[in-house]
Amino acid sequence: MRYTELGTSGLKVSEIALGLMRISTKNKEEVVELLETAVDLGINFFDLADIYAGGVSEEKFGEALAASSIDRDKIIVQTKSGIVPGKDGQKGMFDFSKEHILKTLDESLTRMKLDYVDTLLLHRPDVLMDPAEVAETFNQLQDRKSVV
Repeated sequence: MRYTELGTSGLKVSEIALGLMRISTKNKEEVVELLETAVDLGINFFDLADIYAGGVSEEKFGEALAASSIDRDKIIVQTKSGIVPGKDGQKGMFDFSKEHILKTLDESLTRMKLDYVDTLLLHRPDVLMDPAEVAETFNQLQDRKSVV
């Protein structure tokens, strides 16, 4: 497996990331096998999002990671925030406010049973976001060690 530096973060990630959007229908043993096989093949970069299966994908990942032989410090966990799904036929929206990002990351960490994620992405661009507020939020997350 080849690895590359993720931007200027200093993180070395496998050139293949394992997207985990569709693991919600798998049982814990199947997800453990998937994660351990990926790591055995050299994949160290795992991608999730708060909205994947309404958070169930993050829950399944957390349960499987805890039950696996994988050393948390040897993998890169990425999740995303910012999309608010629509309800009752309504269109969804984006919310990149400080309050929403902090709330959804805390919920993601709880679901995954983790103290931190290595990267947090804003899930889709939104030209109406306040860049200064987003920057302040990410600085706060780094200060509290929720995002490396």
